[in-house]
Amino acid sequence: MTHARSERPALPDVLKQRIHAGLERRQAEEWRERRFFSERQPAAGAVRLHTNDYLSLAQHPGIVGARLLALRECTDPTLMSAAYLDRRSPQREFETALAEHVSSDDAVLCQSGWSANIGLLQTIADPDTTLYIDQFAHMSLWDGAKRTGARIFAFRHNDPGQLAGRIERHGPGIVLVDSVYSTDGSVCPLREIARVAHNSGCSLVVDESHSLGTHGPRGEGLVAELGLTGSVLFRTASLSKAFCARGGVIACPGGGFADYFRIESHEAIFSSAVHSHEARAFLATLRVIQSEGWRRERLFRNAARLRAGLLALGYDVADSTSQILALHSGSEYNTLTLRDQLARRGVIGAPFMAPATPRKHALVRLTVHAGLTDTEISRVLAACSELQPTVRNRRQQPTRDQAAA
Repeated sequence: MTHARSERPALPDVLKQRIHAGLERRQAEEWRERRFFSERQPAAGAVRLHTNDYLSLAQHPGIVGARLLALRECTDPTLMSAAYLDRRSPQREFETALAEHVSSDDAVLCQSGWSANIGLLQTIADPDTTLYIDQFAHMSLWDGAKRTGARIFAFRHNDPGQLAGRIERHGPGIVLVDSVYSTDGSVCPLREIARVAHNSGCSLVVDESHSLGTHGPRGEGLVAELGLTGSVLFRTASLSKAFCARGGVIACPGGGFADYFRIESHEAIFSSAVHSHEARAFLATLRVIQSEGWRRERLFRNAARLRAGLLALGYDVADSTSQILALHSGSEYNTLTLRDQLARRGVIGAPFMAPATPRKHALVRLTVHAGLTDTEISRVLAACSELQPTVRNRRQQPTRDQAAA
């Protein structure tokens, strides 16, 4: 019996128009036929500064071994919502350990940092809520805030004074910030932000995606390092950074919030839980982060050396005191050109452009990690020295509307 070959469905015209406007025209007009998606693997020996494995743990034998052992022993794979998990599950074991690590009452493991932020805001905000958000906050916080229907007021990046003015005018609500901002590596003035929130009767939510594991004596994060655990209601984080795997987490108060989240958050209810072998690997990673402090020391030594070298060359990286350094290149075409020129010199950076940055404020992000050698840092600086005359080294502060776009 033969079957007639059916025709494959064609894209509707309206979707073709969206693709043309969002990709094809952008590629032709703004990128001038350059490609955002790299078509080549980095050359052997290239210095890779485009991933978030800050502590160089991806191939750690203890973590890899824990994951393999869990896969071999797994007889009850997690293929359901976390709401149905046994309280003795590997996920709950990791949640308990992480909560203790960051000095919170409880913690909830999510599928990603995006899910953590979207799900959290859905459960704590509604149209009667007022939200105050740093203009450079991660898009997951912005998107989560918009989905709630709440009143949203942005404030200038790292500006506690303007935040206080916004709250005085519009009343108490929830303040949303990152501890370390993912595009330029700037660090939030958390003490001042927490003081404003406390004095005005606001709750504070801090995304610690880029400080959990890297900041604090044992990687507890910036909030704990600054002694602000009593001032921050919720902390969220992506575990795809220092924990080098897929997942997210919410550190939360007790009083039943964790169980409430599991049965209220759409992100939790309608997605399968993190697999057991992933939870085991997270627990093994946490133990390494706690015990191998030399990785944090080397990370920040490497970052300080690269930052000092870039400053000496005239690059505008003074706002960063973290492991993230941004080469501000302005237009998207300039950014892709810079990315390609660096790659030809054996340095792999990550291009950031709209919607990750405001339009006309694109950049190439260099992400430092603990595995960098002094020789590799020298290679990066040599490449940046060659390219310095062609790079727009000074960024312009975008308007609030541009930053929120």
